Amino acid sequence: MPSLRILSLNIRHGGGKRIERLISAVAEQQPDVVLLSEVRISSVERICAGLAERGLTESHWTDIERGINGLLALHKTGVAQSLGTLDETLPHRGHRLLLKAHGVHLLGVHILSQSTDKVAKQAQWDRLLARVDSMNGEPWLVMGDLNTGDASDRPASCPPFTGERCFVRLIGEVGADCWRLHHAGKSEGTWYSHTGNPFRLDHAVCSRPLLKLITRCDYVHSLRTEGLTDHSGLIVEVATGQ
Repeated sequence: MPSLRILSLNIRHGGGKRIERLISAVAEQQPDVVLLSEVRISSVERICAGLAERGLTESHWTDIERGINGLLALHKTGVAQSLGTLDETLPHRGHRLLLKAHGVHLLGVHILSQSTDKVAKQAQWDRLLARVDSMNGEPWLVMGDLNTGDASDRPASCPPFTGERCFVRLIGEVGADCWRLHHAGKSEGTWYSHTGNPFRLDHAVCSRPLLKLITRCDYVHSLRTEGLTDHSGLIVEVATGQ
C-alpha cells in the first residue's frame, strides 16, 4: 500500500562534525518528511542544502540565537504545507505541517529536557495538550523528542518525568501511542543515561481515527548505536490510499 514516510531524529547539539554523516543517514531512510531537533543556527544551512540535494526541498525553521536548539522540518515538494510554529512561547521548538494525505496535522515538537526548568517544561506540555484539544476532530500526529514517557518508559528506580501525567493523558484519553500499538509488550530505549539506564523519550502519538492509517512505527537504533547521535530515530508510515 502506498504510504508517506516520516522520520524524526534528535541530532544532538547541532550535529557538529557529524553533519555529513547525519545527512547521509537520514537520506538512507528515504523519508518524505523529516523532523530534526537540536538543530542549531550554525548547522541549519548545511543540513537544508544537503537534504535538498536528496529530494527534501522544502524546509521550515525559526531563527534563534547561536547555541540554542531548534526544530527543523523538511519535506518533499507537494507533500505538505507549513501551518507555522506550534508554540508561540517557544517558537523554535515546534512546527505544524498539514500533510496532503488525508489532511493530517503533523505536530513536530521537541519538549524541554528533564534537566531544564521543570515549570517551563510543564507549561510547554500544557500548551501542547491545549493545541491537541483544539483540533476539533481533525486527524493529528504528534511526533518528536518528547523528553517524557510513562512509567514503562523509564527504569523503575527513576522518579516520574515532569509532564508524565500530560503524556499519559495524550496517549490514553485523547490519542494513542503508535509504537506501543505496533509493538505490544516490547520495551526499547531511545536514549541512555551516562549510567546506562534506558529511556524511551521519542514518540509518535496520533488521534484515534488516524490509527487505522498508521502502517508502521519503528525505531532506527542504528543512528544511535553507530555514534551519529545520542537518540534513536523514529519512523512512522501513513497509508496514503493513492
